[in-house]
Amino acid sequence: MTVPRPRRVHGVVALVLLAGLGVAGCGTSTPPQTGAGSAPQQQTTAGHTGTVTALDGTKLTIPATGRVTVAYFFAPGCVTCVPATKQLARAQQQTGQQARFVALNLIPDVPAGSVRSFLRSAGDPQVPVVKNGVPLARAQQVTSLGTTIVYGPNGQEVFRGVDASAGAITTAIQKARS
Repeated sequence: MTVPRPRRVHGVVALVLLAGLGVAGCGTSTPPQTGAGSAPQQQTTAGHTGTVTALDGTKLTIPATGRVTVAYFFAPGCVTCVPATKQLARAQQQTGQQARFVALNLIPDVPAGSVRSFLRSAGDPQVPVVKNGVPLARAQQVTSLGTTIVYGPNGQEVFRGVDASAGAITTAIQKARS
């Protein structure tokens, strides 16, 4: 009896995508990113705006004009993304409607159900989920899984961190709002 191997195909595709993005390792970062729990960094350049489609079909512009936006780049099955996703959920609970949170999947061929299942197991943030975040990740020069970017209402990047703590995210949101 032959056993189907769809997971192997997903794994190979995931590795190719991650290598193409330059995000070969979870939790590694390059400047100007900050590590987990670090203070937010002020960036001097505006973020590249992109339109993405959430799993429910909603079109989203990231960063959103006139609103603080939190973009979180993850991949289902990324071990270090689990605690980082829990921190994102905690930050969302702490800040309520002060920012628009969006989770962007970096392995677009993973079934939507698997993406949702991963997020439920990792803190269940109640955020729009984008099935294919790869184009925006490239435009934003995201180089690591678990990257969180906070944009101010004017589209300026005010924080970028890998495996960022809830405290770092909420501090960045407050700074972006001031």
